[in-house]
Amino acid sequence: MKHSQTVRVETPQDVAGLEHLYAQRPEGAKAWEFVQSLRENATVWTPELSILVENAQGSILAHTVAVRCWIDSFPALVIVSVAGSHEKALPAVQHLIEKARNKARQTASPLCLLAHASTNYAPEFYEQVGFEQARFEGIKTTLDTQRNHFLALNLNPDFELTPGTAIFSPEFGAEDDDDF
Repeated sequence: MKHSQTVRVETPQDVAGLEHLYAQRPEGAKAWEFVQSLRENATVWTPELSILVENAQGSILAHTVAVRCWIDSFPALVIVSVAGSHEKALPAVQHLIEKARNKARQTASPLCLLAHASTNYAPEFYEQVGFEQARFEGIKTTLDTQRNHFLALNLNPDFELTPGTAIFSPEFGAEDDDDF
């Protein structure tokens, strides 16, 4: 028997279920707090890029969210959280990519999606949906991470990715957030 799942954009009614999902993972409370701090920053929060997977009973199985950032002065997006098992989270990440890609094409804008691989979601998780090491595109970060864990995906192939340094909001604790 196949269990049905729905991949969709988060709604305000999902917050309690999302908090429960994050509470089930190691350091989940810290990750949830980070997502909540970004949610309160209207400069970076993009509600349509908070994607979840739920089962037929309405339980949230996975979540991913991307927020705005910049590569020097060019707009970009960064995946800031992925929660749930790999098999459940993958459709959420794919849906997020497709929504961001459609927007980039509709607005005829160059847009890059960045990701920071972690212990739970290694570079290979992101590479299976087209990400590559950001350094290959000349994109750098001041975040404390291994070079092969900072990844980029071109969302609009009509444009080349813009090389430069990724600039994140103050919630990231990065040193390059002076523009906010």
